[in-house]
Amino acid sequence: MKKSPSIKSLEQIILLTSGVLYVLMGVFGRGTFWEKFESYNLLMQFITFPLAFLLNTYDFIPADARKNRWFIYGVKVAALLLLLETIRILISTIPDTSILGAQNVSIPFIAGISLSWLFTSTRDWLVQTREIDTLKAEKSSAELAFLRTQVDPHFLFNTLNSMYASALEEESPKTAESIIMLSTLMRYNLHDAQADRIEIKKELDYIQKYIHLQSQRLGPNNSLHSDIQTESPDIEKLRIAPLLLIPLVENAFKYGLSQSTPTSININISFDGCMMKIEISNTIVSGPEPKIKTGLGLENLRKRLLILYPGKFEFHKKIEDNTFTSFLNIDLQS
Repeated sequence: MKKSPSIKSLEQIILLTSGVLYVLMGVFGRGTFWEKFESYNLLMQFITFPLAFLLNTYDFIPADARKNRWFIYGVKVAALLLLLETIRILISTIPDTSILGAQNVSIPFIAGISLSWLFTSTRDWLVQTREIDTLKAEKSSAELAFLRTQVDPHFLFNTLNSMYASALEEESPKTAESIIMLSTLMRYNLHDAQADRIEIKKELDYIQKYIHLQSQRLGPNNSLHSDIQTESPDIEKLRIAPLLLIPLVENAFKYGLSQSTPTSININISFDGCMMKIEISNTIVSGPEPKIKTGLGLENLRKRLLILYPGKFEFHKKIEDNTFTSFLNIDLQS
């Protein structure tokens, strides 16, 4: 998780202050508890705590625990304890010392690991809280801008209905179909999409209508393949944040169409239980500036996923053989 500058600065100050206090405590304030330790064993006691804390905070947790690779995480923690105990034994001047013997480093090791988890959990909570506040502020600003410029929805829908009736009178069924589909999409945006979660079938229906409208832009050089699974035992009970998927689909049409060169767009959405799997690819349109500007929309999508589905999604992209592909897996289990 990317930290803001203020959170990062606070983290550095806390670590620096704690480090100075720890050194002062170790040198001047050990007390009678430490007197029983042989000098080299005492040195290992002193080193173990910060080493366990730092490795767990900046390596073990982000690399393994945050990715639910608990077995690897456990192996690393156990291996570190074993390594520290081995070093302690090798440098000790006590002849009968043994692994986890009387002067073992388990207490500072456990303390370091425990405080590391407390520190990272508190830090990540602060970061997430800050991001949520920022997102709420951005949403409020966007909603205010929208309210200042929006057309009265009733007037808009009445106008679309009039256009639909005119298209039928002029015997233009394709135009009429597009108008009524556009009306459905706008109604979804104005009403259904205001909920925190919505039935997955409604979101998929929105995606399909959007694809149908965009397909009318296709020329003889463009091919479109869409495979969206809308029936499965679990789909009926699944819900999703509205308008979450549209940036992926929109991105493919926005940057993957050309009237002069052959292009291809492939959209696949499937389900494995409560896991939704999305793979969308499009040809990279060449030109003076290749159209692979996928930054803002997909970056905003990643931010929404981090807030709405923390630890429950995988999202990555790749460019290969002149094709841009997005992969997204989301666990929708409530």
